[in-house]
Amino acid sequence: LATGSMLHHLDVPVTGVVVPWLYVGMAFSAFCWHAEDHYLYSINYLHHGLGPKHWYGLPGAAGDAFEALVRESYPELVARNPDLMLQLVTMVDPRWVANRGLPVYTTKQRPGQFVVTFPHAYHAGFNHHFNLAEAVNFAPPDFLPWGGKAQHLYRRLHRAPVFSQDQLVVAAAAALLQRPARETAESLEPVLGEVRRMEEESRRRREGVER
Repeated sequence: LATGSMLHHLDVPVTGVVVPWLYVGMAFSAFCWHAEDHYLYSINYLHHGLGPKHWYGLPGAAGDAFEALVRESYPELVARNPDLMLQLVTMVDPRWVANRGLPVYTTKQRPGQFVVTFPHAYHAGFNHHFNLAEAVNFAPPDFLPWGGKAQHLYRRLHRAPVFSQDQLVVAAAAALLQRPARETAESLEPVLGEVRRMEEESRRRREGVER
């Protein structure tokens, strides 16, 4: 891992996040609308293909609006499945999304090309033919506020995280004592303050229960 990646501070090699996954596609096989775990960045490389991989995506700034659109359009489904957008099972027509005012972009990825997705940027797509792709997540310092946002979502939905965001933040802060980095420090400061606030609140609650 690159030393500048926040994932460098994880104490376990999480498959699919730190350890790349290999994806084998066939004609018309698809991947549903989703944002990456913890709102991480991702990079996908198409090693081989008899046809392209077709992507649809929204910018991260439209992530909240997309989630709101799904909730408003399918209230009963979301009521039964509050974590619907985390399940990788939602497929809606990109034209339907665009017709409701959200910015939808598309691209065709061909062998030898990379596709990078940004935090909270929902994406979906399908394969035109047999292909072989490899994907992994990465996390420059500016990922940290997004990771905090994802952590609040997981907490609200009672969903287990893929890794401990708090542990990553504390480990990254400790590493700064050995190797200062301005960009990392600027990104860490507000996030570390939030970790401290949550820890203090948790301790107060435990003390109240013990009394």
